[in-house]
Amino acid sequence: MLKAERHYADSVESHPDIIPYYIRRGGYRFTAKFEGSVMPVDKEALASMKRVYKLTGGDLELFANLVDSAVLIKVDDKRIWVPIQKKLLKAFKEEIEKDTDVLLYCAYFNEHTSKKVLYNNFLISEFFKEEENSKE
Repeated sequence: MLKAERHYADSVESHPDIIPYYIRRGGYRFTAKFEGSVMPVDKEALASMKRVYKLTGGDLELFANLVDSAVLIKVDDKRIWVPIQKKLLKAFKEEIEKDTDVLLYCAYFNEHTSKKVLYNNFLISEFFKEEENSKE
């Protein structure tokens, strides 16, 4: 999916008659491997998520204190920092060990700015240990 978003952004950037600013918000679930690291969320990524949230009808007051950290995950051969809701971080660190597969349910925030910067941000809204999910 991220390859497709990059391809679309490249096609928009190569056609000056197309308005370069666009956004999209959605939801996805996917399995990833937790790499064991947590860090403060990137300020620019957070600002982008807030812009998309607001422009798609979200209440910024609800979003204001929703996230402040990101966890490092691996999907296929890609390592990415994924913001996680504050209320989930403690449980995530307690339940998901390094190198463990986890099923992530994420809000997705896509923004391509008029300055040709592409943001693809997932926000973890729910998670399950992969072995727990496969037993159902």
